[in-house]
Amino acid sequence: MRTREAAADVIGGIYEAALEPARWPDALGRMAAHAEAESAAAIVVDLSAAAVGFMAVAGADPRALDDYAAHYARLDPWSAFLGGRPAGRAIVSQTVMDDAAFERTEFYSDFLRRYGLFHAMGGFVVRSGSLAFLAGVLRARDRGGFQPTQLARLKALFPHLGRAARIHRQLAQAGGIAAGLTTALDRVPLAAVLSDRTGRVVWMNQLAEALVRRGEGLRVRQGRLEAAVANGTTTELRRLIAAAAIIGLHTPRRRLPGVGASAADGNGDDGAIDVNNAGGVLLLPRPWPLKPLTVMVTPMSEPAQPLDIALDLPRPEALLLVSDPERAVQLPTDRLTHAFGLTAAEAKLAAALATGSSLTAYAETAQITIGTARWYLKQALAKTGAHRQSELVRHVITTVGAIGTGTGAGVEAR
Repeated sequence: MRTREAAADVIGGIYEAALEPARWPDALGRMAAHAEAESAAAIVVDLSAAAVGFMAVAGADPRALDDYAAHYARLDPWSAFLGGRPAGRAIVSQTVMDDAAFERTEFYSDFLRRYGLFHAMGGFVVRSGSLAFLAGVLRARDRGGFQPTQLARLKALFPHLGRAARIHRQLAQAGGIAAGLTTALDRVPLAAVLSDRTGRVVWMNQLAEALVRRGEGLRVRQGRLEAAVANGTTTELRRLIAAAAIIGLHTPRRRLPGVGASAADGNGDDGAIDVNNAGGVLLLPRPWPLKPLTVMVTPMSEPAQPLDIALDLPRPEALLLVSDPERAVQLPTDRLTHAFGLTAAEAKLAAALATGSSLTAYAETAQITIGTARWYLKQALAKTGAHRQSELVRHVITTVGAIGTGTGAGVEAR
C-alpha cells in the first residue's frame, strides 16, 4: 500500500475509534504498521496521581495494560519528561534519555523488557490540567531507534488524534447529558416526548409510550406525531413543534404567527408566539366521554443548520409534555422550593406551568390576578436562572425527575 493510501487508512481508523472506542485497538494497529513499529498504545493519564483512566493497546500482550495501570505508570520516564512540554508534539525516546540510561530504569528492566519492547516515539496529544492523552508506538531494541521519516509519519497523525479526542469527549458529554435528561423525564408523572422539528419521534418516556399505544388523542404514524382525531389538529401540532424547534437561545425578540390554542405566555392576545417564551399549548381531542389531552411544546436546543452533518438523523429539538385531565398530576413543590429557593406560591406556579397550564389558566384557578401570576413567574425565572418560560419548565421537569417525585406526589386516576 502506498504511503498516502496507508496514511488515509490510519486516519480513517482514528476517527472510527473516536466514534466507537472499542475500535481503538484496530486503529492503533494501523498506526503501528504505518510507523514501522510493533505495537502502539493510547493512554489517558492523570499526571498528578499517576493514575490511568483509559488504555488501549495493539501488538502487545493485553496484560501490559494492567501492569502499567497498577504500578508502572508512576515510573514512566517518558510521561515525566512530556509533562513539562507542550502537547501535540511527537518525539522519539532518545530525546528523553539515551539508550544506556533507559536500560537501567526500572520501567524498562521490570516492565518493557518483559514484553520485548524498547524504542518508542509519541507524546501527549492533548492535555487539560493534569489530565493528558498519550499516544505512541514501540518496537524491539534490535530493530534500532525510529528514524526521521517514521517520526514524520507519526507527527502527521497527531492533529487527527487530537480531533478524535475532542470528538470522543463531546460525544461522551452529549451522551451523558442525554442519559441524564431521559432518566429524569422517565421519572416525572407526565408523558414526555422528544421530537425533531418535523414531529419525528426521537424518544418517549414510558407514560408516553403507553399513551401512544392506546391511541387516545396522540399517536405515531410513520415515525411522526399526529393527533388521533382527524380534525386538523395534527397540522396545528406540527406547526407548534416547528415553531418551537426554530427558536435558538440567542434569537432576537420577535413574534411568530399564531399556532395552536394559545400563546405560551398565556395572554392569548393575538395567538402569536413570543420567541422569548417559545412554545405553546394545544388541546388534543379524544373520543367522548374522555376530556382532551393538554400538550405543552417547548424548545429543546438550537436548530441544526440546513446542511447539518447529521443529515437525516432525527435530533431532539422540541419537548412535548402531555397531561391527561382524567388523571390528577401533582409535582413536588416542596422539592422545587428546596432546590431553587422558590416561595411556595412561586413553586406552585412553576409546577402548574410544567404540567401544561397557561399563565392565565393558573391565575384563574389560584384566584390571583394575572399581574400577580406574572410577578411570580418573573421571580421563578430569576431564581432558577431561566431566561424564558420554556426553560423554567425544563428546569422543573429535570429537577423533579432527578430527585424523584417523592412521597405524596405522583399521578392519581380520578
